[in-house]
Amino acid sequence: MLLLLTKPKQLKHYDMKVKSISGILICTMLFGAAFSIKPKQSKIIEKQFKFIPSGKVLVEEDTLTVQAFKMLDHEVTNLEYREFLDEMKTERPDIYSKLEVNEKGWSEHYNQAYLDPMVEHYFKHPAYNNYPVVNITQFAAKEYCKWLGIKLNKDREQKLVVRLPKRAEFIRAGAGDRIGVQFSWGNNNMQNVKGDWLCNFTRIPQSRMSKEGDDIKLKGKYFTSHLTKKEAMLTAETKSYFPSQFEIYNLNGNVAEWIDAENKAAGGSWHDYGYDVRLQSVKIEKESSPEIGFRPVFTYVEKE
Repeated sequence: MLLLLTKPKQLKHYDMKVKSISGILICTMLFGAAFSIKPKQSKIIEKQFKFIPSGKVLVEEDTLTVQAFKMLDHEVTNLEYREFLDEMKTERPDIYSKLEVNEKGWSEHYNQAYLDPMVEHYFKHPAYNNYPVVNITQFAAKEYCKWLGIKLNKDREQKLVVRLPKRAEFIRAGAGDRIGVQFSWGNNNMQNVKGDWLCNFTRIPQSRMSKEGDDIKLKGKYFTSHLTKKEAMLTAETKSYFPSQFEIYNLNGNVAEWIDAENKAAGGSWHDYGYDVRLQSVKIEKESSPEIGFRPVFTYVEKE
């Protein structure tokens, strides 16, 4: 039922989007009592880390060797991040304000009235439990990784280092053994043979393009993103579309992801065009953004 409520049929105009989002929120509120935060997601989250074997990767024009690591198969969700904040509120009150989600980011980044409900509901409402957390800083993402590392290392002899992925690791997780491909489904096409779009990104209809000299100009304000044949409302659930060779979801599009490089996020978002959601794509951002989330990786360290 939740999927049906949060993934409405394809819409064509902004006014229809306003009505759809309002309808979604009203319907999901009626069923709010049926949902609750599951206890201690970190106890089971290690099973969702997928093994990425050592291998070659192309970064820009350089071929590098990446050592084996494990990566979370989905972007960190609102539900998972709320658990983190619940503990940090009492354990780390000194930095808690730096970890909070900037829920007003939706209205601060985009001057679109139909996004106002996202400010109030996206992070906290159960309808969005399994959607990627956004509007958090790179600092907050790193602190989440430290917190998760403590959880996963409890009662372990061989310790883990949980952190944000390096850029080469991000590309390796998506390209796999097909060095040089730009998308995590193993080729450079953005649609499959059935015509389904393979990730959540902003499409530009031909009717909105105009050639002026040697330049292509866009006419009018327009964006749309698709979840197979249904339209994703901005972000999509973290386990949507088609996983990579290593069973990892949404390395292209949906949300760009903070990596272990200052002020940088990889992979592009729901608000980016096709060229900007490649594995090689990098977004520069000093603050939090509705377009950026994250996912941890971990490596093992030698026993002392």
